Amino acid sequence: MPEIDHFTSLAFEEICQQYYWQAGLTGQLAFVPENIDKWWAAN
Repeated sequence: MPEIDHFTSLAFEEICQQYYWQAGLTGQLAFVPENIDKWWAAN
């Protein structure tokens, strides 16, 4: 359980990336993302 924060943050990040790729490719966004980077890995 001590690593649950790390695991859930990375899983949530992956879900968000997939959502925005799909939304961009299906026209739900006003643009198509060129790059969706990682938030937690950047810090």
